[in-house]
Amino acid sequence: MTKQPISKKLAVGLDEAPKSYTPYIKYTKLEFKVDTFYAVGSPLGVFLSLHNVRIGLGKGKEYWAEENISEEMPACRQMLNIFHPFDPVAYRIEPLVCKEFISKRPVIIPYHKGGRRLHIGFQEFTEDLAARSQAIINHLNVVKVKVLTVCQSKIANSEEEAENVNEKEERTYGSIMMERLTGSEGRIDHMLQDKTFEHPYLQAIGAHT
Repeated sequence: MTKQPISKKLAVGLDEAPKSYTPYIKYTKLEFKVDTFYAVGSPLGVFLSLHNVRIGLGKGKEYWAEENISEEMPACRQMLNIFHPFDPVAYRIEPLVCKEFISKRPVIIPYHKGGRRLHIGFQEFTEDLAARSQAIINHLNVVKVKVLTVCQSKIANSEEEAENVNEKEERTYGSIMMERLTGSEGRIDHMLQDKTFEHPYLQAIGAHT
C-alpha cells in the first residue's frame, strides 16, 4: 500500500471513530393470526412497566392521569397470563390494563387433585371478609355524603353528578380494555397455588421452572 500523508491518516482515523447507534430489530411476522396468547412465567409486565407502557387503544391518558405513558394493544383476540406467586421473573398484567384490578386477587388455578389448598382458601376467606367490611364502610360513607348533599344547593348537586359521571367514564375505559383482551368479562392473570408447608424463599428457587 502506498503511504498516505499524515493529514489524510488523521481524517480517516476521525471517520472510523466509534459512534453510538440505536439498534434496529426487524421481527419476522407470523404467517397466521394469533387467537390466544399465553404468557407463562413471563416478565412482560415488568418490561411494560419500566417503559411506562399501558395496554390500551391510546385514549387513556386521562384515565391513568399520567403524561409519560404510552399505550399498545396486542395483536391477538385474547390474552392469558399464568404465573407462580413466588416466581421472581413473572409479573401481573391486569394492573397495566385496568387500574381497578390493582387490588383484586388473581384467579386461583385449581389444584391438580381438585379445589384449593387449605391455606389458599383461608387467605381468600380473610381477604373477602376484609373487602366486604370495607365495602360496607364505603357504603355508609356514601350515604352520609348523600344526606349532606341533599341539604346543599342544586349547583353543588350538579357539580357532584358531573364528577360522578367522570369517575364512571374512567372506570369504563379500563373495563372495556379488559373485555377486549378476554373476549368477555373474564380475567387475564391466573395464579398457581403455592405449596402449604414450604418457605416462600425455597419455593422461589424452582418457581419459574
